[in-house]
Amino acid sequence: MCQYIKRPGLIASLACLASVFNPTDIGNRFQTALALLLTLTAINYATSDALPTLPYLTRLDKYHDMCHNLVFVIIAQNVVFYAWCQLTMQCTGEEVC
Repeated sequence: MCQYIKRPGLIASLACLASVFNPTDIGNRFQTALALLLTLTAINYATSDALPTLPYLTRLDKYHDMCHNLVFVIIAQNVVFYAWCQLTMQCTGEEVC
C-alpha cells in the first residue's frame, strides 16, 4: 500500500523542478511537467488494476487527484510566469527573467 502513496507524492513534488529552467524556456518546463503527469497517470492506472473497484471515491483516489491537480497548477504557473516575462520584456525592452 505504501507504493501507492509515496510514489505519486514524490513524482508530483518533482514537478516543482520545472521551475529550475529559465522562465522563457517554456519547452523544457512543459516537457518536465507533462512527463511527470503521464507518469502519474500510469501509476493511477496500475493502482486501479491492483485495488478493488468501488462505486465511490476513496481517500487514495482523492490523494491521486490532488497529485494530478498539483502538476496542473504548476503547468498553469509556468504559462502565467512565461507570459509575464514576455510582457515585461516587451514593455521595458530589457531582459528581466
